[in-house]
This record gives sequence, C-alpha cells and structure tokens, in this order.
Amino acid sequence: MHYFNAPVNQSRAPNWRLYDYLEGRLAGFDYKGDTYTAQQALEKNAGNCLSLALVTGALAKLVGLELDYQQVDSAPVYRMQNNLLMLSSHVRTKVYDPSFKPEKDILYLSRPGVVIDYLPARGDRYGAKRTEQDVIAMFYQNQAAEALVNNQLTLAYQLSRRALQHGQLNPGSLNSLALAYSRAGLIDESAQTYAYARERGATSLELLDNYRKLLLRQGKLAEAAEIAAQLGNVDDANPYNWLSLAEGFFAEGKVHYALENYLKAQQLAPYLEESYLGLAKSYHAMGKLVKASEALEKAIALSYQTRQRQLYEAKLSTLRASAHSGEEVSR
Repeated sequence: MHYFNAPVNQSRAPNWRLYDYLEGRLAGFDYKGDTYTAQQALEKNAGNCLSLALVTGALAKLVGLELDYQQVDSAPVYRMQNNLLMLSSHVRTKVYDPSFKPEKDILYLSRPGVVIDYLPARGDRYGAKRTEQDVIAMFYQNQAAEALVNNQLTLAYQLSRRALQHGQLNPGSLNSLALAYSRAGLIDESAQTYAYARERGATSLELLDNYRKLLLRQGKLAEAAEIAAQLGNVDDANPYNWLSLAEGFFAEGKVHYALENYLKAQQLAPYLEESYLGLAKSYHAMGKLVKASEALEKAIALSYQTRQRQLYEAKLSTLRASAHSGEEVSR
C-alpha cells in the first residue's frame, strides 16, 4: 500500500503500478512446481504460476483493481511419480486499467490491461477465462494431486471434495476424486464418480481416458471401447491434451486411435512439430511409409532446434529408402 499510494508513483496507471510492484517484489522468485497460497508464496518467495495468479489477485483486491484469470494452453510439463502421470496447465492474469472509458461507436476487442505472467513460451495459446472460484478449485486440485503422489489417499479425497465445493462439476477435481477412490481400492466408487461426471457433461480428455482405463481393468471391454470412440468428440481446444492422449494410445498399441488424436492436435495447431512427429510414427507403424515421410518433412520444416532437425532428417532418409524399396503397404 505504501508503494501503491506513494506520490512518486502516481504518474503510472494503477494496474501498471501493481505490475511494477510485482516486478520488483518478485525479483529472484523461484518458479518451482509447488502450489502455495498468496501469503505462503510471498513468504517463501516461491511458487508455480497458480501461486503467482493468487498473489496477483490478492494484491489487486487490496487496491480495488479488477482482473480476469485466463487459462493458457502451453506446452505441458510431464512428471511421472508413483505411477501417476502429472500434466501441468498454466494460468495467467490480466489486470484492467480502471480509468478506461469506452468511446461511442468504437468496437473494442478487449479492455486495456496489463498481463501478468512469467516465462511465456513459443506455441502458447490463450484459452478460456477462469473465475476466481475456478482458480480456488485449481488450488485444491493441485494439492490433491500432490497428496495422490505421496499416497496420502484420505487427504487426496478431502482436498478433492474441497475443490468440488468451489467447482461442483470441475472435471479435474472429479478426476482426482475418482483416482483417490481407485487407489484406495474402492473401484465401484471410482467408477460411479466417472459415470456421474460423464452423465452431467463434466468431462475432459484426462477424465474420460482414466474412466476408459478403469473399465478395462474391470473387464468391461465394450464400455471402454465406447468411450474410446467418443474421445474425439470432446470439445477441447488445447492441442497438447490431444497429443498426450495420442501418446497414451500409441503406447497401448492402439495406433488407429493414436492417429486420430494426432490429427486432431495437428488441425488445432498446425505449427507444432510434435503433431507431425506423432503422425509420422503412426503412419510408419501402419506401413504407410510415404505418408510417414511427408509428415516427417513437415516436422523438419517446423523444427527450430538444429540437433532435433538433424535427427529428423536422418529418420527421413531411412523412411525414403524404405518407401522406394517397395516396403510401403499402402499410401
């Protein structure tokens, strides 16, 4: 408050004053993967992107500034711990200029404001807005995920239920709850949670794919196949989620489903080399070597790392040699 109200800073717009304060206050901030409250993050000078969003929201409230939270579809960070694949997502804030007054007969695409984020990456796509309740649900959901990693199943259950108090039909929170049940051996309760989410349309790719895997464990192959066929109809604009799903199918040997999801990622983000790499290996596994070569050519064109590009070019040479020798089964 001293900084915000200091006469020397009054020439800056209020939202930029908040930005300036954060830029100075968070110098040396450690953006590691822990999820902290706003108070904890400032005390520890550490926290992930969600912690930064909570800090920004808390300070904006303190000085009466309006902001929005926004999901960012960015290249995810994967962590495999205790047989759980952890997939990160990203959130940022936009703090609005309180002095803005729209003029008549002028169409504004967005209100002027300052975006507060860290380490924006190549390929980031800005997704849907999130409410404060969504962000609080994400906080408890993250805590639940850490509890699952540490096999603290009762705590994971409690935190997932706490998250659902802030987002009753939040797919991530329902997924965490179902996983807590499953890991505790309560398979029926886990299946009921997934079915509840599906019936109410509170679905995500991760939730439905976990439900599919649970049904396979139960020997319910027809139901699992039904969900696998429906995954492509899920409304998800994040290409990285489709890439993750495709990788899972490819690892299971379900190349047809993998190909469908790589194509979905490619349609959403034709600039991502990962999509074409997935297409290349899927076509190769199906014996379609010409198509595999074409996909790999696209990956090479999109690659910006010299070492990776050289690796792709070596693979492409091998593919072309195989295709020309008549090994291709079909185009």
